[in-house]
Amino acid sequence: TAYKAVKRFLTKGEGHDDVLTNAMSSSSSTDDNNESATTIVIPRPQLIMGTRKPSDFNAAAKSAYGKYTPNSSSSSQSNNNNSTTSPQLIAEEDGATNTTPLSIKTIAMDGISAPNGDDFDRVALSLKLNSKKKAMTILPEEAVGLLIAQVKKSVRDEFVKDFPESDLANDGNNAAVGGEDGEEEGDSYMDFPPAFAIPGWATLDSTVEALIDAAGSSSGCGPSLHQRSIAACVGALVPPVGKAAQGAAAPAGSKLQQLLSETMQSKDAAAAKEEAKEAALARRDPAEVDPFVPLVLLVGVTNEGIEMTA
Repeated sequence: TAYKAVKRFLTKGEGHDDVLTNAMSSSSSTDDNNESATTIVIPRPQLIMGTRKPSDFNAAAKSAYGKYTPNSSSSSQSNNNNSTTSPQLIAEEDGATNTTPLSIKTIAMDGISAPNGDDFDRVALSLKLNSKKKAMTILPEEAVGLLIAQVKKSVRDEFVKDFPESDLANDGNNAAVGGEDGEEEGDSYMDFPPAFAIPGWATLDSTVEALIDAAGSSSGCGPSLHQRSIAACVGALVPPVGKAAQGAAAPAGSKLQQLLSETMQSKDAAAAKEEAKEAALARRDPAEVDPFVPLVLLVGVTNEGIEMTA
């Protein structure tokens, strides 16, 4: 069941495949044949990874979670009798009984001590998957880790589809046979090393550390981290993907690469021509001119923030 799969993942740090199969859904719709079915949606958990307390939320996180924090929730209730807080996601007050499917709370890293307002505190989410069971605590990076696992599994499935005779396909078939109590679950894709393009405004130590933890690779090969604007520039410089015919010329560069090359050649030719004129007037040999180096401004705007890199 979903409850058992999630509990095992949170307590033992394993069973990603079981969670993806039995507890996660790619659609927000519930089962039409089960009126009691409940879908719990965690909105963009990557925005609050590594956060110490709700008051530390950045602008993007405040936009997604602002009305669910204790301060905004209490002020909303005191200033307006009609509270706008969603019943699905509320801030959990100290000593309150959690009866909602999902709530926000602050915990200590050891999971036992009370929060002390220091770097060992973390914002966490409380999941109520079963009304007869206690709520389970999940860190935002653990929720992000499940999303990463879902992407890794998708990559594995596509690779196996294209290369059915590969060792990876055989590993998946052997795992599908399974051992006792699900000891073999086909989690081999968790060793795939991911790469992340991180926006500049989100490159805090706490966020990056949480992202590395969320990547969850047991192979010892951690994730590759890149600034998002630089990653976008590199992607724009890479030639378009396509299969070249045998004996054909190398594929043309990207539009950005062609624009930069043409601009640099034009500027270098103009500078060399000007230097030749000055050298002729001064009755000397023309000197070698410095190559033109363009300044590229990379500007990005998303729902979460704005960044610019030169």
